[in-house]
Amino acid sequence: MPFMFSNNSREQRKLDSKARRAATRAGYSIVKSKVRPGGYRLLDPQRHMIIAGDQFDLSAGDVLRLIASLGDYRKRPGGRILKPPA
Repeated sequence: MPFMFSNNSREQRKLDSKARRAATRAGYSIVKSKVRPGGYRLLDPQRHMIIAGDQFDLSAGDVLRLIASLGDYRKRPGGRILKPPA
């Protein structure tokens, strides 16, 4: 019998991917902790700054909510306009 992932694990992976895509689309990047499971850090790649989660204390859901509240970095004054991924 092949190994089956639990539905919870699959849903978590979907949420992780959604958070990563949302961050990329908004001009941010996220880093996942290798030590703390499910912990993320939100980064501003243009300024090389940590926006939130300096202790990797953000969940994927937190990342999505934070990006929604911050808005699109590329549309803010001083934000660099990035080409959409091809």
